Amino acid sequence: MHYLVCSQNTTIKMEIPFSKKTIFTFLLVVVFYLLIREYIVYSTTVTKPPEILEEMISIKTGQLDESVYVKPHDKTNTPKHCVDSYDLDPKKPAAASMSKIVMLGNERKLFELGEKITVRITLSDGNGKAKSVGGDQVRVWMVEPAKKANSTGYVIDHGNGTYTGHLKALWVGNPVIRSAIAITCEGIGVRYHALKVPGKLKGLVGVFKSQQISEETVCAPSPDFKGEFCNFTAENFGLPWFCARPKNLKLLCHDWVKVRGIYQFSYTGQETAIMRGHKLLKPDIKINVTTKGKVLHVSPPPVACNRIPNIETWSLRSPVGFFFQGKWLSTYCTSTIEDSVAAYTKCLQNHRIQIIGDSTSRQWLMFLEQMLHFDRLDMFRQHRPIVTVQKTHNITMSWFTHGYPFLHPTFSNNKAFSKPPHVYLDKLPRGCNDIIIVSLYLHFNPYNPDILKRQTHALVKSVKSLLKRSPNVTIAFKGFHAFRDESLFLDDYWASVYELIVKREFATIQDKVIYLNGWDITVCSENERYHNSEEIDKEMVHTALSHICR
Repeated sequence: MHYLVCSQNTTIKMEIPFSKKTIFTFLLVVVFYLLIREYIVYSTTVTKPPEILEEMISIKTGQLDESVYVKPHDKTNTPKHCVDSYDLDPKKPAAASMSKIVMLGNERKLFELGEKITVRITLSDGNGKAKSVGGDQVRVWMVEPAKKANSTGYVIDHGNGTYTGHLKALWVGNPVIRSAIAITCEGIGVRYHALKVPGKLKGLVGVFKSQQISEETVCAPSPDFKGEFCNFTAENFGLPWFCARPKNLKLLCHDWVKVRGIYQFSYTGQETAIMRGHKLLKPDIKINVTTKGKVLHVSPPPVACNRIPNIETWSLRSPVGFFFQGKWLSTYCTSTIEDSVAAYTKCLQNHRIQIIGDSTSRQWLMFLEQMLHFDRLDMFRQHRPIVTVQKTHNITMSWFTHGYPFLHPTFSNNKAFSKPPHVYLDKLPRGCNDIIIVSLYLHFNPYNPDILKRQTHALVKSVKSLLKRSPNVTIAFKGFHAFRDESLFLDDYWASVYELIVKREFATIQDKVIYLNGWDITVCSENERYHNSEEIDKEMVHTALSHICR
């Protein structure tokens, strides 16, 4: 091999003694290195994941051993007989048409403002036979459309097919009490059964691409598919993530570049029928609420919402608020911030606001962005990071998707766009005063609740670390909301399961983090879509800022 080395006045011919054998050996070493790298970094043999995963997986050549052990999540508030049931008899679940709701202790149905209201709900199955066990998810609320007034109550399950609903007379007028069987015990069983059947609920595929070759394979937070797979746990920041290995041998694990939502949830017609809920009991109970004075509704306590200890926001009981004349009023504190551009701007000036979650939390950013006249730094692209600024008052808002599982819509999205919330928190510098709002909810529906628990566990660890180095940060967890989605690919049943998990994970730092209750406002407004209306988001954002703004 020859090289020419040139100077200003001379040209020197140099010969480097590279033989064909030397070149071949060098190339062989390079190829061997790449193969070793492929095996170690993205091996089809799953090694024991980090401690946070709490799981042991053993692999046989070419296929996954069926013995996959995952440490069970904490007990839920759902009875075991519901979780374990799989009965597709259409007459077995509680039927709203056969069940009844009656007033307890006040046959006149006349109440004073602020008085407690109690109703008894008795469930019967499709044959009219009284249910003898509990576990059905029953909800109660009160509405008066003429006054744009709504409130939510809470329900006690007596475990024998009867339930007691507790409400409160919060405004003067003629409201009606409504009740619904949101989800039956048998419907809960079908949901848990689906989680146990490999391949029944497919939410995402990974897109592998190299030069002109591409292929899509199923991805999930647990390798419940047959055959070889790629372990992307390390790339997913210590949280479990796997994709089936491409069948095309020219595509390697490191050729994974994008993800795409497919929403393939294979429920049978019988299963779907059992799962459908949110059936109203009839008739509504009409009541009358009066008062001796001229007061139109109860008043919240004089304590300001931004002075309420954070820990109290984690244990509030319904009703936490109510609508009156279309405005949401708290029952446990007084908002001291006006619903105005000037007040919101003053609160947020000289701050960075980071919102990490799904599209329901993105709606909060978009509401504030429009109201406060922010400037978007880039064009809007579905499920991609958003950064928007208000230069006059030095405010920056950003929104990021939480980590996988994140069901991007049917188009492909860069795999790097979804990172677990703890990754963003770990990057925040010492001494910052950021406002951080995190939500974890809908995208976890097709997966075992353990997946949400792991991501929450990692989040709590990072929150503790952040609070030590930056005690002036404000952190809030956006709670879970109710909705009635007929498509059943997303489901508000899991809200009660997730809430219990999140509250237990945050137990040691609840005094440092605000919990934003979104349940009452969506139950009493009879919210239908998993994307809340602009009116609901407006009130939710105001409630959040009532706690955050000092």
